[in-house]
Amino acid sequence: MAGRARHGGRRGGEMRVNPRAIEASHHLGLRRVSWRAWLLLALAVVLAALAMLAARDLYSRGEGTRQPATIYQSGSLAASTPEERVALADLIVLGVVGEPYASRWNTPDGQFPNGIASVQDLPAGQYTIFTDYPVRVESVLYGQESAATVRVRVSGGQVGGDRMLSAEGPDLRAGERVVLLLAQDENPMTRDVGPGHYIVLWGALGKYQVEGGEAVSPDHRLPLSEMAEFIREAKR
Repeated sequence: MAGRARHGGRRGGEMRVNPRAIEASHHLGLRRVSWRAWLLLALAVVLAALAMLAARDLYSRGEGTRQPATIYQSGSLAASTPEERVALADLIVLGVVGEPYASRWNTPDGQFPNGIASVQDLPAGQYTIFTDYPVRVESVLYGQESAATVRVRVSGGQVGGDRMLSAEGPDLRAGERVVLLLAQDENPMTRDVGPGHYIVLWGALGKYQVEGGEAVSPDHRLPLSEMAEFIREAKR
C-alpha cells in the first residue's frame, strides 16, 4: 500500500462523491420544504375559516349593520272647513299628477343620516323622508304661477329598505286629475332641501280628486264647474 495516500475518500487528488448521497440529500430537502409549505397552507385555511365564521356571526347578530325600518308618522289636523282651507292657500291648481321623483331623506345626499346607528337614535324633529311629485298644470284657479309644471312635496316614501308612512298626508297617484290647495313649504326639515316646491295644505283634506264632473275631497264634494266660484267666495 506504499505510495498510496488515503485522504478521507480522495483518490488521485480528487474527492469522491457518492451519487446516492446527493440523491438522498436532494429528496430529503424536498420533503422538508414540502412539509413546511403544507403546514403554512393549512394554517392559512384555518385562519380564513375562523374569519368567515366570525363575519357570519357578526352579520347574524346585526352588529356593524343597520336594519331597515318602517317609520310611522302620526299627528292631528286642526278642525277646519273647506272655506277656511281655501282661504289660506297660496296657490290652487287643477292638474294631472306625474310619476314621483325618487324619495329621499332630508340629508345632503338624500340617504340615511351618517353617524346614526339605528332609526331609534334619530333626533326628534330633525330627519324625515319625503317624496316630490310633478303636477302638470291645466289651469291656475288661484294664485300667481306661470310654470307649466309645479313640484309638490309630501311626507313619506321609501329609501332603500327604510319606509316612512304618513297617516295625514295626501295620497298622490300618477295619472290622476286633481285640484290641490297648495302653500309654500315652511317645515324647517324640508323647506330648504332640493328645488322650489309646494306642499298640500291640511294633508289629505287639501286634495280634491276629479271624478267625472265632480271635485271630491274627504269632507267636501262639488261640481268641478263650480270650483272657481267656490274659491272666489272663500277668498273674499
